[in-house]
Amino acid sequence: MSIFPTQYSTLNASALGIYLAEKYGFTNLSCRLLVRNVSDTYILQDANDRYIFKIYRDAHRKLDQIRGEVELLQLLKEKNIGVAAPIPDRTGDIIQQFQAAEGIRNGVLLEFAKGKAILLPDDKQLALIGRELS
Repeated sequence: MSIFPTQYSTLNASALGIYLAEKYGFTNLSCRLLVRNVSDTYILQDANDRYIFKIYRDAHRKLDQIRGEVELLQLLKEKNIGVAAPIPDRTGDIIQQFQAAEGIRNGVLLEFAKGKAILLPDDKQLALIGRELS
């Protein structure tokens, strides 16, 4: 029997952790699903650091758009602007591809942004964002 068309699948966190540990050379890596949404977000942790792995849905973000996002993040990082930059795997690839039930899903490993989420920035925080982006 063939796979029935699927609109929404979630990659298994344990299997993803094993795959990413091999691709990036991590040891003792844990992986868990953090947010299931338009793009699924996983948090990875080894003995020293935490990382974010973002899986995109093709229906919401095409490969060329992901490449553009990666390029922008790399440029901002080069300009010393505080972003969670993408991390290349051991072969230099930044975008990982997975054959999911609904088709190809693309993923990117990102640095972990320390701190806390701010839903409504105040004037001081908005000024800081403005300086960073200028």
